[in-house]
Parts: sequence; C-alpha cells; structure tokens
Amino acid sequence: MSRRFKSYLYRSDVEMKEKGKAEEVEQNASKFFDKDLEPNLLPGEKIISYAKSVLKFDPFMNKKQGTSGHLFVTNFKVSFVTADKSSYEEVPSKSAIKRQRNKLIDENDIPLTNISNIYQCISGSKKKKMTSGNIVSGQTKYLELYCKDFQIHTFGFKFTNKEEGKAIVNAIVHHTFPTRADLLFAYDFGDCFQEQGGSEDAFPEYNCSKDWENEMSRQNCKGWRVTDVNINYNLSTSLSEYFVVPGQLLNSDLLQAAGQFPSGRILVWSFSLPNGISLSRISQVQQESEFKIFEVKMLSAIKQTCGNSIEPEVIDLTKCCPTVKEVQQSYEKLKELCMTVSIKEFVTNDLSWYSNLDNTQWLQSICKCLQTTDDVKKLMVNGKKDVVLKEEQSYDISCIICSLVQICLDPYYRTITGFQQLIQREWIALGHPFQKRHNLIAATEAEQSPVFLMFLDCVWQLMEQFPSCFAFTETYLTTLWDSVHLGIFKTFLFDNCHQQKKFLKEGRKLKQVNLPSVWKWNMQFSDDDLLLFNNPLYNIKNLKIAQGIKNGTSKETALVLRDKLYAKKLTELYRDDDKQLFYVNVEVLHPSYTSAVIKLWKQCYLRWNSPAEIIGGGNPSQYLQQCLLVEEIINLHHTMLKLQKKQSQKRPKSELIFQNDGLKSPTFLDSTYLTSSFPFTPNPTNQGQMNSFVYTPLSSYLQHSVIDYDYTDAVE
Repeated sequence: MSRRFKSYLYRSDVEMKEKGKAEEVEQNASKFFDKDLEPNLLPGEKIISYAKSVLKFDPFMNKKQGTSGHLFVTNFKVSFVTADKSSYEEVPSKSAIKRQRNKLIDENDIPLTNISNIYQCISGSKKKKMTSGNIVSGQTKYLELYCKDFQIHTFGFKFTNKEEGKAIVNAIVHHTFPTRADLLFAYDFGDCFQEQGGSEDAFPEYNCSKDWENEMSRQNCKGWRVTDVNINYNLSTSLSEYFVVPGQLLNSDLLQAAGQFPSGRILVWSFSLPNGISLSRISQVQQESEFKIFEVKMLSAIKQTCGNSIEPEVIDLTKCCPTVKEVQQSYEKLKELCMTVSIKEFVTNDLSWYSNLDNTQWLQSICKCLQTTDDVKKLMVNGKKDVVLKEEQSYDISCIICSLVQICLDPYYRTITGFQQLIQREWIALGHPFQKRHNLIAATEAEQSPVFLMFLDCVWQLMEQFPSCFAFTETYLTTLWDSVHLGIFKTFLFDNCHQQKKFLKEGRKLKQVNLPSVWKWNMQFSDDDLLLFNNPLYNIKNLKIAQGIKNGTSKETALVLRDKLYAKKLTELYRDDDKQLFYVNVEVLHPSYTSAVIKLWKQCYLRWNSPAEIIGGGNPSQYLQQCLLVEEIINLHHTMLKLQKKQSQKRPKSELIFQNDGLKSPTFLDSTYLTSSFPFTPNPTNQGQMNSFVYTPLSSYLQHSVIDYDYTDAVE
C-alpha cells in the first residue's frame, strides 16, 4: 500500500512529539487504534454491508493520495471510518470553528438521500452511471458518489476483497434509490426517536387554526378568515387542514369550486399590508373545466373582503418566471460546471468559466424571480392593488415569489425566527412537494427540480444587496440547504401535510411515530456552531449601544451631546444621512435584478472545489472582520461606561463566534486556517497543499484586537 495512505496526527501532537512527549502521543493514539472501526449509529440505524481496506481519495489528487479505512453502508448512510486521527471524536476544544461539525453525521458520512448520482469505474477512465436495479457482477476499481450538496466522494477498491467490494457497491446502489417512501430511513428512525421537550416545541407549524390566526393578528389582517373546510383533507390532500381565505367565501363555495382546480388548490391567502392590500395564490383552473366562473368569484371575493375599488392584479407566473423544468435543466448544467474531479477538468472549465456559467441560465432565472418580486411589491405598495399569483399547481414558483415579496415588505421575515416561520407556512403547510422535487424516492425526471434552492439563492442575493438587514448569514442558508438532504426531518421529507400526518400516525408498523423538526438546530449543531448563523452587521444595528448613541436624550448636557456628535463624525458609523452603513429601521427592500448585480453563490456551490478557494479571503474574511468590529464597538462602549464609573453595567454579548474564552487557545488559533470555504471545509492535511499556498491562521485576524484580552466582567 502506498505510504501516502496513512494516519495523520494533529498539529498539536506533532508539537508534543517535538517537545519529547512522544510516549503520551502514542498512548493517546492507542486509545483510538484499539477501537473497532465502526460508524456511529443513530436510533434505528443498522449496518447492511461493509468492506475493509477501502481507499478514500483526497479531492483533486488524481487518485494518488488519500486515506485507508473501512467502508460501511447502513439504512441511513454510506460511512467511511478510518484510523486517520484527524477524524477523532476527541477533537480540540472549539473545533466547530475549524469546521462545522454536525452531531448527526460525521465528516466522512454521506446520507443516502444526499447522493444524486453513482459512477462505477471497472478499468481505465471510463465511467458507468449506476441506476436503480443495476447489479454489479465484476470488480469495481473506483466508485464516485456525486452529492446534492455539490460534493464528490471517490473510493478505491484496489486492496479490498473482491466479494466485499462487490457486495458493498451493490448495497450502495440498491439503498440509494428507494422506490417507495416507506423504504426511507426515516421510517426506522421515527420508530426509535424520542421527542425532547422544550420551548422550541411551540414553534408554529400551521397545522391548527391558532397558528394562522396569530399570524393574521401580527399582520393586522382584516376581512379574511381561517377555514376548516379541509379538515381530514376532505377538500385537498395538497393543502394543510387549515388555511386562510376571503371572509366572503363560505365553506360550501370552497367545496363547490375545489373540483375545478388541480388537487383542489383553490385561492389561499399569503400576506397583507397594514392598509389591507393582500397577496394570495391560486392554481390554474383545469383546462377541461367550463366553470371558470369559480375563479372569477374568488377574485371578486378578494375585492369585497379588502374593500378595494380596484380589481385584483392576477400575475401568471408561467409567463414571467422560469418553469420547474427550466429550473431543473439549469441546475444540472450548474452541477456539471461546479462539480469537477480533477485539476485538468477544473482548468478546462475555468478557461471559459463565465460563458459556461451564462449557458447554465441559472443566474438568469434568479433575475426573473427577483424582477417579478419587485413588480409584485410595486403593485402592492405603489399601485395599492391586491395581487394574486397564478401557477399551474401553485406550489412551486409561487412559493418563491410569495416568500420573497414578504421578505422585502416585512422586516420580521428577515429574522431567523420569522424566516423559519415563513418557510413553514408558505412551503411546508401549503404543500411544496419536497419529496418529489429532491428525488428522495425514485421520482421521474419531470418531477425533480431544486425550486427551494433557487429560493435560498434569491435570498442570498438580497443579503448581498442589503448586508445589514438580515439577522442570519449565508452559512445559515447553506446549512439549511444541506439539511434538506439529511432525510430525517419531517420539515423537508414529505410532499404535503397529509403525507406527513399519515406517516406520523401510521409509520411503517401502523403505530404513531415521531420525527424532529429541522428548526431544532441544537439537535444538529453545538452552541458554538449556531453562532455562525448570526449576522454581525445586523447584531450591532440592534444593540442598545447603537440606538442610544444615535437617538441621545434631551436631558443630556450640551457637552455630552457635542462629544457624541464628534464621535459620529470620526467613525461615520451613526450618520443621519441616507447612506449609513447600519440601517436602524429599513421597512421595504428594493431589490436589483440586472445581470451586473446577480452573483454566483460561491459558498454553496464551490465550497468543496478546492482549486477555486480564495486563501485567506472571500466572504468569510469579511465576516470575521465584521465580527471583530462588533467586538471592538462593544468593548469601547463598555470601557466608556467604566470610565463614567457605571460599574454595574456589564458588557453585553455580541452572540458572535469570537466572544467565547475557549477560542483564545493559541494552539487552536494558530492551526486553524481561513479560506473562502470556511466553515465547511477542513484544514489542509497534506504537505503538498501547505507548500503550494500561504495559508492564514485565524490568529492573524485577532492580532491587536480586543480578543487578545480577557474580560472577566463579561456577561455569563
């Protein structure tokens, strides 16, 4: 076996060896090597097949470097377990900042629901795409797993027993493409999962009338009503049991009209402005139907309910937005462009990168969605018109536009809680078919389309244009996309609420089961990881420091006010003009959608593409500098209060990643390197990479900053 396939030590272990503590290092290592190499298993998870002496190749190393270990297939994942010490559970303190670590899956685990394509190489460089029903009879030389998160995993079977190799490849192919929903791991996991109590249990899932009424009350929505016409899904299995309709429509009207719309998807309310102007969605009346009068009656009911003398504006999304099929076609081209397995392939793509990116039509589709969003926003705000979005099924592109309009018009949906409630209401409760669109079971090609990813990309574009208006970061959005493919959260596992309710009530064994909600983030990540979700520019805007300095008080002396005004001029952080960096209260966002403004979301699509990484730069560098800026501001304000002898005033927390004492470990900070893929990719592990580039450790970012100091009076 090549000496390149070996176990690596932590940098701290190397330092210990250099200090003459080799014996201690060996003792620590033996604790790991003496263990059986087996994957960590979730409740209900079982090992199906395994193979020893499998090679996992490092990306972009032409299959010449990697790690040796055992490859397992369970009913949940493909798991590579190695004696590589860099994969220890006993990792250094605060390793979440080194790389985001998920509690549910290890670094070398690949959920079966995350695999999109499997390629087998028997000899030479020719690859065969494996599909459901394929059976491997000969020996596999290499196996490539292409994932929905744009990552590629490559395994070699040169030293693997032939029968073990054949068995595990067949197991991967067979269990990656289930033909029925009840073959998903969630059915086994649901039997064993125990729901944990807590305050998060109150998160509204819009499966009861109270959740809808609370949202209507928050928006001060008048004239509309929550209907129970769909109790037991008598009207539509595609909609939730409760939703909001015009107050003028009776349940009998709804039942009469439902048969004329696909899947019974009648008019449904989404949002209202304080002046009563509304946004709603409706599917297209079935072509064979001669009763379009029902659509006219529903539109008339909106006019009566809202008391608007102007007819509602109906926007046909099929004419101004990409279709579901076009989204899928663009996505496939984008994956082909971004997912490369060799330096040669990367260089070839790079030579014509911009033309290739343009040919995917992905960014053009985003432009169309943002333009339609802006058009709808202007109709509602400037034109004072009620708007109805029409789509064939009203559960794909209408979800995107409805959600984006609300994000632009209501700051609440730019907070983490508000954004999650928006997704729960517009996407989950109103029936976006996640199972079909993300091919969680063997769906037809026409049913697959990452519509939800396009929505997240549109939100990221807005965040780039309005960096201080969102409480969350791009890391939050990327992590949310990853969570879609874990396959164990009830949030993203089903096509509609009816399917979800049937699963939770019956399971596979006709007994009640439980599945977690994706919004319980502490089930996946540590508190340190969750700090990466918080936007420093938004946090500083909402601290009492900023409000206090900006507003001032009439009781303060002229001298104090003069000093504060002088501080404003010096820092330019709290200016009163319209070009301030930290907006105190931005109600309405006005998105730009020209081709010069729309960018590629690099963190999501290129984070595993190491040749494209920006060493020490990119958005993560800006993010870390912003975090330090916030800490500096907080510290200066705290110092000022101390000088004014207000010792009772404690330094507030920034809720950002550099606020914890544990991050001040010199060993950790010196051995953690920043790239544009932070925090998703691990540190470079081979000397070739280390010698090719000048890597910047996190400690360099903290020099001469307040993080160098230990604030013992910080809030616990």
